[in-house]
Amino acid sequence: MAVTRLQIGRVEHKRGHLQSAHLELQTALALNRKLRHAEGIASTCEALGYLLVDMKSRGGPELLEEAAERVAQLGQTRRAKKLRKAAKKAAGKKA
Repeated sequence: MAVTRLQIGRVEHKRGHLQSAHLELQTALALNRKLRHAEGIASTCEALGYLLVDMKSRGGPELLEEAAERVAQLGQTRRAKKLRKAAKKAAGKKA
């Protein structure tokens, strides 16, 4: 269920349906947190973080940083580096 919500959220984001994407990704994140699914939390934080940055809403850089921390714990160092760079860039845009 959480994976489906994540994928729907990504598709909605690509289509420009930002509010719908936001709802789907928030639901996916809540489900993944409830299940304590590390990869699911990381992927959903990443998707939701990028969405919030695109929406110019608060919380995007923080979610990207959380995703970076979680993927680093999973041994995905390249992905973590990319996410940290994106978080810093997004935080700079808001300043």
